[in-house]
Amino acid sequence: MRLDDARLGLITALGVIDETTVAEQVRLAADSYIQDRLKDSNLPAKVEAAVERYRQGFASLLDGQPGAGVDSPAAPARDIRSEKQVTLRLEQRTIDFCTSLALLDGTTLADQIRAAIDAYTGERLRDPKLERLTQAARKDQDELLARLSKSA
Repeated sequence: MRLDDARLGLITALGVIDETTVAEQVRLAADSYIQDRLKDSNLPAKVEAAVERYRQGFASLLDGQPGAGVDSPAAPARDIRSEKQVTLRLEQRTIDFCTSLALLDGTTLADQIRAAIDAYTGERLRDPKLERLTQAARKDQDELLARLSKSA
């Protein structure tokens, strides 16, 4: 999938702070996003509406009337020239949930992962502990760089 510089920068910085990888941060984001979406009290109604939309689409296909069924909202065009390719492994359960949410929302799996990253980084940025964690990570990196400089 592709991530723009802002998303990739935030998720990379959180990885440095938490001493994890970008992939692990994305997995945490996806898990948090799924849990939040599952708490939506309107989820059953949304699922039923999506099932009906797709049922109509399949019925029109069987009736020989292609194009009369499912209408997915057109995704806004993205300028992918400024995006970086990111490859990661997700558990099958996460892929299944995000794929289901993509079908529900009329988006793609990558769009769901981007939404998960946005929700996760937004929540982390509002965490009052983040400043302290950032300063600690900065101090650790400064100490490592100082050791490297003395060794050179």
